[in-house]
This record gives sequence, structure tokens and C-alpha cells, in this order.
Amino acid sequence: MPLYYGEANYSDKEIVVGNTNMTIGEHKKRVAAGGTYVVEEELLGAGGFVITSTEDRYILAAANELGANNAGEYFLRVCLGVDLLDRDAPKRTTLSAPAEVSVIKTDYLDCPVLVTADIAGTDIGGYRVIYPEGASEDLIECAQTVRRYIFAMTGKALELSDDSSEPSEREILIGETNRSSVSSLPDLSYTVKADGGKIILAGKNAYLTRKAVDRFAADQLKIADGTYTGGSVLHIDAGDGAFESAFSYTLRDGLDASVYTMDNLKAL
Repeated sequence: MPLYYGEANYSDKEIVVGNTNMTIGEHKKRVAAGGTYVVEEELLGAGGFVITSTEDRYILAAANELGANNAGEYFLRVCLGVDLLDRDAPKRTTLSAPAEVSVIKTDYLDCPVLVTADIAGTDIGGYRVIYPEGASEDLIECAQTVRRYIFAMTGKALELSDDSSEPSEREILIGETNRSSVSSLPDLSYTVKADGGKIILAGKNAYLTRKAVDRFAADQLKIADGTYTGGSVLHIDAGDGAFESAFSYTLRDGLDASVYTMDNLKAL
């Protein structure tokens, strides 16, 4: 098998490694069709990668050199059955059909299966993640966390935007946006709420909004201690009142709270 780097003529049978022009081309086609992978470092992380395929090529996609190395090692070890520590060990002689290879690995979530997920019957890839215009970096990080989790589980890269964009029916709202309000929440509280197909994750500040994101991840996305614990199919019911919970944050929830009240202190 010849080895190429940089520019090379197109071939019918290839193993494409890294963030190449072939990878990006396939990425664009996949996204247009609903998406099964992307090569954004923001989503893959420092050493993350995706292994997928077309009918005639295997694609080991990564955003950086570490990810490409990890993808190559995984492909050899798991897909080809190569014992990297013992070259004389028995090896698999044939590889499963390309359509059977679909792997996503990130450095922030361990997801053993590729998940097919929907929210209120709509493919999760059709949702957008919305945060307030002019949001702090911490609040934007809350929105990015939701997007990363969903990508690592499903391979779908949700659109990320502030609330100056046109509203749509399918949105995950982070914090107090012009589509959601936290004015009715008590101090030191956050909410996780389904509202007419939208999902609202919001607190009185960025820290409490992060608590809402963590609660949503645990209760609805089935994530515990950095691992997806659900099955290959995930359904989130987001109709009116499907889930609606308000949580009060006290010092018992953690010692790194930046806001203290006399009631909190008396309760200690």
C-alpha cells in the first residue's frame, strides 16, 4: 500500500488520516446530509478523533497530530486487531464492511456507543444551542459544554449562536435569553425545564447555569462521572411540562459557592 502526504491523486481505495482535504470534503457532505462527524478541535478536544467510512474509504479524522496518532492506533488495535506490543501475535485478516465502522472518541466524555438521539421526536441534530447576546465566557462555556456532550454521543454538531439570531422551534436555551427568563427564580436557584419543544437550562448567574447544565446532563443525557450510561437510542421528551424542576443551591452543594446568605450560614 503506497503512503502519501500533502497532495496526492484521488484514489478509489484509501485510508484517509487526519484533517485532510478529503476529510473536509466528506465532512461537508455528511453535514449537509445530517452529519455524522466533524473535525473541529473545539468538539474533538486535544486528542479526540472520529473513525468512519464511505463505501470505498476509511476516514480517520482528527483536528491535530495527537488526535491523528490516537486514531491510527485505535484503527490498528481495534478495527484491524493488531497487537501493537506483539507483532507476531495473530491478526484479523479481514476488516468489517466500512459502514460498520463509526467511532467517536473525545477527551471529555467516554461514550461506548454511537447514540441515535431525539428531543420530542425531532432528531437532536436539528436543535440549536442558544446563549444570551453579550454573555460572559463562563456562560458561553456552559453552552459549549452542552454542544460537546451531544457531539460526543451522537456525532451531530449542533449550531451554536447567541439570541440575536432568529428564533426557531427547536432550541436549547442557556441562561437568561430573550426567549427565556430567570426573574421568577429565587436567589441561588436554577431550573431545568421543557417548554413547547424547547429546553431551558438557566440559573441566576453563570455558576448556577452550569449547575443546570450538569443536572440536564445527568438526568436527560444519562451522563455520570464523564461517562454516557444509556443505550444506543436516547429519547428526551420535551413537550410542555415533560420535565420541569427548580433547584435551590446551598452551601451543602459545594464549598466553592461565591454567594453566601445569612440563611445559608445559619443552616451550617
